[in-house]
Amino acid sequence: NEGRLTGIEMRGPEYRGFSPGGEKTLFRLPGRPRSGTVSVSRLVVAEAPIDAMSVAAIEQSRGDTLYTATAGGMGPGTIAALERQLQALATQGGSELAIATDNDSAGHGYADRLTEMGRTLDLKVSRLLPANGAKDWNDVLRQGRRV
Repeated sequence: NEGRLTGIEMRGPEYRGFSPGGEKTLFRLPGRPRSGTVSVSRLVVAEAPIDAMSVAAIEQSRGDTLYTATAGGMGPGTIAALERQLQALATQGGSELAIATDNDSAGHGYADRLTEMGRTLDLKVSRLLPANGAKDWNDVLRQGRRV
């Protein structure tokens, strides 16, 4: 929340890990304002940072959007950060929670939980599903598809 680095998630073809001593929280990637300062009225939540970055690339980094990821899990630190972000979003009229979790059983479970969190705060909630049966948003980006 203070804009400091809390940890580094590392992934490769044969390795997946998180920096020792790091603290898992919500990954955040602000969109790019097109002209002037645009306030964030839309929150995209993906599971992995690579998928949040992929949605941002596909959408050409919307200026009204904060792209986030739960790092594939929703531990206490991540939930607390997400709740704070959603509460801040709820203070603005017409704000939207766009759920971009994976197109699999775990992703659908996360989407259900996120939908409940968003609706509790009276946010508009939408579900972004990867196109053509792709599992996640990085698959969509690598295949050159658009939303």
